[in-house]
Amino acid sequence: MTQTQPFVSVGLPIYNAEPLVRRAIDTLLAQDYANFELIICDNSSTDGTWNICQEYQSKDSRIRLYKNPTNIGASANFEQVFSLAKGEYFAWAAHDDYWEPSFISKCVAKLEAVPQSPLCHVLHVEVDEAIGDSRAINYLVNLDYGSVWERTYSLLTAWPMPNVYIYGLFRREMLSKIMPVVNITGGDTILLLKAVQLGVIVGVDEPLHKYSVGRRGRGLRLYIRQFAPNISPWQTLTWDWQLFFRLSKLSQVGVPNLSARLRSVYAAAALVHRYTGWPLSAKSILNVLYILMPESMAAGLRRWLENHNRVEKMIMRLVNNQKALAE
Repeated sequence: MTQTQPFVSVGLPIYNAEPLVRRAIDTLLAQDYANFELIICDNSSTDGTWNICQEYQSKDSRIRLYKNPTNIGASANFEQVFSLAKGEYFAWAAHDDYWEPSFISKCVAKLEAVPQSPLCHVLHVEVDEAIGDSRAINYLVNLDYGSVWERTYSLLTAWPMPNVYIYGLFRREMLSKIMPVVNITGGDTILLLKAVQLGVIVGVDEPLHKYSVGRRGRGLRLYIRQFAPNISPWQTLTWDWQLFFRLSKLSQVGVPNLSARLRSVYAAAALVHRYTGWPLSAKSILNVLYILMPESMAAGLRRWLENHNRVEKMIMRLVNNQKALAE
């Protein structure tokens, strides 16, 4: 049976993962899909992670194990596991997550059925390791139909965090066209936005991935404070999305009318407000709207807003009207 199965690579970048790495490896090796390799790149851990991985490698030939002589950083290690992959399909894995046995097999089946799709994602169960609680969350949004703009809108407004889709199964050849991951806050979301441009994203409507948030995910605000301490959260999100739209020229092709733009921008801003508690003001929303404007208009608009505080109430009325239409 393995000879007829497409070869799959799973990349597990790790660093000081001793408390939870056994669970991750156990659930990956327990997949009901036989024809795959598990690539583990230890980023020069200082705890017992390396010894644990060597133990597993000695017992299972599917494991390819590498250790960086020095810590090369999380982003570089994330890319390194992909560069070592040999499979037709590829998935990233996090050391503190775990998977149902049918994760690979069901994703492969979906991708085999839709050859033009670059990615298959699944439903996720969010697990808070800190308090021992879990909840099923429907992250499965409609990315398998419609225009590039419609799929982009669906991804950006996915609640509560669209970047979780990066832990789906990619078609490796198509993924190579949009690599590397941009090394900024939100780089994983930008990669997914690029994937949406390549084709429809298929999904498995089953909770096959357990996504841990308690030990590593203490909130988006903390993540941004660690990696971009000198800029505001809104600046960070605006730069990320602006970079994607500018590079892809999506702001010039297939974008809906102004009313549709405002609804999508409000939804994206409200998403961040609900998840982080950051202020949801007219100027904040316009900061996001800024990425959809031609370059020639953007700088002038920002300067004008700084000098016209009274515009706040007027714009907020417009935003509220769009909110009512969206609901």
